[in-house]
Amino acid sequence: MSPTIALVGSGEYLAACRPVDEHLLSLLDTAERSPRVACLPTAAAKDGERVWRGWQERGVAHFTRLGAEAVAVNVIDRRTADDDDTVRDIAGADLVYLSGGKPALLHQLLEGTAAWAAILGVLDRGGVLAGCSAGAMVQGSHIAGRRGGAGSKGFGLLPNTIVLPHFDEYPSLAGELVNRLVGKARNVVGVDGATALVRHGDRFRAVGRGSVTVWGPSGKARFHDEDLPDGTLDSSG
Repeated sequence: MSPTIALVGSGEYLAACRPVDEHLLSLLDTAERSPRVACLPTAAAKDGERVWRGWQERGVAHFTRLGAEAVAVNVIDRRTADDDDTVRDIAGADLVYLSGGKPALLHQLLEGTAAWAAILGVLDRGGVLAGCSAGAMVQGSHIAGRRGGAGSKGFGLLPNTIVLPHFDEYPSLAGELVNRLVGKARNVVGVDGATALVRHGDRFRAVGRGSVTVWGPSGKARFHDEDLPDGTLDSSG
């Protein structure tokens, strides 16, 4: 069975994303205790300590309000990504959340590290990886370049896929950029703000106030708060 992942368009840790995060927490098998959430600000590591600590604090406060046991995890460079205490915090989580920033930096700082191995371990035991904006983009096979190229590599948790967050915030994405990307990957996925494409148990679902737009094997389709039909996405490796 494929690991459970969530691709969030924008709005991490805001009230608008509460329905998305409540849905993700409901997928966890933690009935006898509070779910544990690890908030990683890694994609914003180069934006200064005030910024990345701000993301951590918002994440911890948000998930605490939702009844989770949330912890801020300082993965901000390659050294901290291999720190034993940091890795232990990630490994003990049920849900790992990657907030926004720069997707290529996020991939660079996590690839091949003990922190990334710990995240994969969380997924292997039935946990959830959620990523917003940059954290969503990096889960695809490639990260879209500024001019419509396939850009740099992602982690490939969603194979053959390029993810476009903030989709409703930039109407131009639906035109020229998408046209350039279609064909460079088998799937192009546009995710609106306060919305997520969630894969759980080999099923895909659009969750939240907006829509998920997919260019896949059967052409273009748009989904709002509903399951995606089988075959909408080519998720083969």
